Amino acid sequence: MATFRDREVFEFCEKTFEELKRQDNGYFPHKHDKEVFNRASAQFGIGVEEVDKIYDSYTKVAAKLEIMKINRLPKKKRKAAMMRKMQDIVLNNKDLPFYKIEGEPQEPIVPATDIIEEGYKDLISTLAHVGWTIPLTIDIQQLEELRNCSSDDEKIEEFFLNFYTDKQLEELSQTICSAIDNQGQKKRFEEAYSIFKQGMYSSCLTVLTTILEGVISSFGDDPKDVRVMRICNYHASEEKNNGNSIKSLCWQSIYEYTTLLFEKSDFSKNEPDETNRHWLVHGRTSQIGEKVDCIRVINALSTISNLR
Repeated sequence: MATFRDREVFEFCEKTFEELKRQDNGYFPHKHDKEVFNRASAQFGIGVEEVDKIYDSYTKVAAKLEIMKINRLPKKKRKAAMMRKMQDIVLNNKDLPFYKIEGEPQEPIVPATDIIEEGYKDLISTLAHVGWTIPLTIDIQQLEELRNCSSDDEKIEEFFLNFYTDKQLEELSQTICSAIDNQGQKKRFEEAYSIFKQGMYSSCLTVLTTILEGVISSFGDDPKDVRVMRICNYHASEEKNNGNSIKSLCWQSIYEYTTLLFEKSDFSKNEPDETNRHWLVHGRTSQIGEKVDCIRVINALSTISNLR
């Protein structure tokens, strides 16, 4: 199993493969695979087998997305597209002799990171607009399970409530706490999680929301600029430009989520149905926080904890 926590390993591998392909004028599996996995093992302090497992999990997801894309074509075009894709994969492999006869692939092989980003960006947007970011600990292959219930808000919520067991939340809280550099905010998170376990969800929700705002703000380049959506949007674009498409997807997830949570609100009008940061921190809310509301913010904190 590979999770979004492992995306940095996968992105490192993809970048290293591209580097070696440019260096050697093509992809040579017998040489490049071992080199890439050894470098990743040294970079992240994990075994080569673990690197292989992570890479395999992500590439399988990318392959499934490619097949799904082809299967959406009209039936007459589907077979030709599949044959062309298989031929391009074979011609991309310089260990095999076929490229010497047939030439280069008709189309460049798209990096798996880009395929995953493109394949899931709509799902990420859908989840964010009902209050959920990409879970740090979700198996990358579980995203299809999430897609299958994405048309029903109640089923999405049911998925997350089943996903986040007490044990899972406990482990996640430790991960989040370790990722918070500000000692005051770290202490507030510890206290917020303590009252979360005691069922004091309304108080917990307010504190968690301010912590999330502070953590996002710590990624900004100007301490006076408190526009969290600008920060998220900047990093989503920056990471994509740097070739970190999956990291960009995580930032896009946070950006879409904060557009809802931090949406400007007029206190002279009715309070929004969804949790709103301004109504919470300015003491205007009349809503009673529930466990799921707190889990949403904990989930968002987990997503951003992996983006340093």
